[in-house]
Amino acid sequence: KATVSVLNCQGGMACAPGPDLSLRGLVNTASLTDVELYGRVSAALRYAADRAEKRWLETPDGQRAVVAIFRGAACGGGDVATCSTSEGWLRAMRAEYSRRAGDGTPGRSAPVRDIVAALPPGCHARRVDAALQALHSEGKDAPLRVRDAAGLVRGAVLLGEDMAALQSPACAVLSQALARCRHGVLLPPPCRMLTAVQAPLLQRASPAHLAGKCDASFAAVGLLSELAAGKDVPGDGSVLAARVVEAAQLARRGKQLGPKHGCVLCVPRSAACAEGMDVDAALGEVIGRGWNHNVFFDQRGGKTKLVLHSETHAVADALRTYGEAECFERLFPRATALIVELVDDYAYDDSHPCPKCHTLLRGVGVGRALFTRAGGGVGDMDLRPCSRELLDRELARIPFRTACDELGVDCVALEEAEA
Repeated sequence: KATVSVLNCQGGMACAPGPDLSLRGLVNTASLTDVELYGRVSAALRYAADRAEKRWLETPDGQRAVVAIFRGAACGGGDVATCSTSEGWLRAMRAEYSRRAGDGTPGRSAPVRDIVAALPPGCHARRVDAALQALHSEGKDAPLRVRDAAGLVRGAVLLGEDMAALQSPACAVLSQALARCRHGVLLPPPCRMLTAVQAPLLQRASPAHLAGKCDASFAAVGLLSELAAGKDVPGDGSVLAARVVEAAQLARRGKQLGPKHGCVLCVPRSAACAEGMDVDAALGEVIGRGWNHNVFFDQRGGKTKLVLHSETHAVADALRTYGEAECFERLFPRATALIVELVDDYAYDDSHPCPKCHTLLRGVGVGRALFTRAGGGVGDMDLRPCSRELLDRELARIPFRTACDELGVDCVALEEAEA
């Protein structure tokens, strides 16, 4: 394969899909706006560069190299692996560094908006189109992760109404990726789509371009509209989808750096135990809501920060609403915790309970957890056996105390564990 230096790329998509195509890199660059792509390229180069290369990147020559590599990635000219992957960007930077490294002094770089404005028109749309063409040439068995396919949907949706025709094939790619997913709770296509793409992004899609072309995504948009209107949508996974959407909305309340999780603690509407119950039935009524967020408290003469996890927050919220006796005796033994983790503004990640939350849920008597999967769909975890004695463990007791104090909840079971 003839490799064209990305530093000389000025045109549009000049590469034809081939067996050595860096498919994931191509899809990932398509998922980003031009401004986001510049940030990704710049950060990737500075992260991987050694000390001497980092100094050089601050010089005018180094800054010009970063801009040129970004232009190659944005415009897509030349060798695909070089233009669309962090490894390719680093190779291009080091090739330029070996030619131009010297005693250059640091200089001020141009504003990002000016760098992006100098791109030829329509670069982002060409990246999305090139990714779709490459995937089409690979066929239905293209080795693409659900999260990457969701990113491609994001790229198509962010282009707006003028390029809305790209949304349908992007959603079709996601449907194919989801069809290859076999783990976790099996859901109908519309509900599966809602566990792979965050609702606000899917709501921005154009129904006119999805109707009749990608049934799963079109039906998912319709289901979202009904859920948003507060309609009681009958089974087939739609209650689970509604709870995922609600937990994701909770996760967005977290302003902390790092992972964003949301949790809804649910019980069946009947008096039956959630054990072995259909997922929709187990999630009938929400009794507690929580999300990851920072909590600051005084300790040893200073302020201490703790990231309170969504499951612990949801347990304390249920205690505040229903009281300790009702929760421990009637609600928690029938409860299911549904947890989501957000990936940026478009997808979901694996969100099974961490050791702290796993211990706490078992300690208060919650025996089942459902959680989003990076590959789409929802995982199902049996937390039993449950035991109140688990509250004695420090990894569960300290976060639980923090959550109760934050919400003003008195919990005798916790006080006994602390004694």
